Amino acid sequence: MSISGSQLTRLGERLRAGPLIEADLRMLDEYRRSFGPASERVLATLRETMDVPVTVRGAKSTQAIVEKLRRQSCRLGQIQDIAGCRLVVGDLQAQESAVSRISAAFLHVQLHDRRRVPSHSYRAVHLVVKVLERWVEIQVRTELQHLWASLSEMLADIFGNEVKYGGGPTPVQKVLHNTAEGIAAMEDRDLRLFKLASAEPPLPDLTDFLCRPSDTLTTQEQEFLERYRMLENRRAAWKAQLDQRFIEAQLKRQELKLLLEGLAAELKQFRPR
Repeated sequence: MSISGSQLTRLGERLRAGPLIEADLRMLDEYRRSFGPASERVLATLRETMDVPVTVRGAKSTQAIVEKLRRQSCRLGQIQDIAGCRLVVGDLQAQESAVSRISAAFLHVQLHDRRRVPSHSYRAVHLVVKVLERWVEIQVRTELQHLWASLSEMLADIFGNEVKYGGGPTPVQKVLHNTAEGIAAMEDRDLRLFKLASAEPPLPDLTDFLCRPSDTLTTQEQEFLERYRMLENRRAAWKAQLDQRFIEAQLKRQELKLLLEGLAAELKQFRPR
């Protein structure tokens, strides 16, 4: 049975107001299952386009949809994350590249950058693409962003789903906020390092000039060669400093990754089964 736009709007209003009745839940389940073909099309496109694994999640549960309707002032037809998938990449530079490639692979794309404006400390990039008249969400996370989101899910399982939306115990929110801020600062520094590494223009190719015997060079050419070698030495020193900063950043990233993994391991014993 096809559900019209007006039927969908009225269904959302009933679900938001409650109480839930069997007929409405069946209609909602039919609607959420209608996203299957669009989700499969998006997945196939991503697997052809991207060189990283794509994680598929089932359509958003009926309970999750009802909770979202009651938490936000949106119509049922406006919810854009009923179907979705996720890519996890190494760092911000890889994230920017993935977002660019995904944007080019689909005709209708909406971009939601939750790095610039985090949602309750949650940071990632979400692209919502329209395929077969259905919106499908594609989450692109860095490895650290994904570890943080997994930690948030664990804490939500223990202390209640409101943890993901700024609620729950204050100490829990402090942990999420502080770790998210640490990840953001680290990833921003990493991105600045990548930009620095690509900003320095290459030295000119002077192979023939450098191979000539020094006694064949004019005074002007010798002075130019001396300035060139000074520039070459400064560039080598700058590159060595930059390489050291990359090493330090990698060590700090690994420390933060181990911290998040350690917190997750400790929480697993408290997670409801």
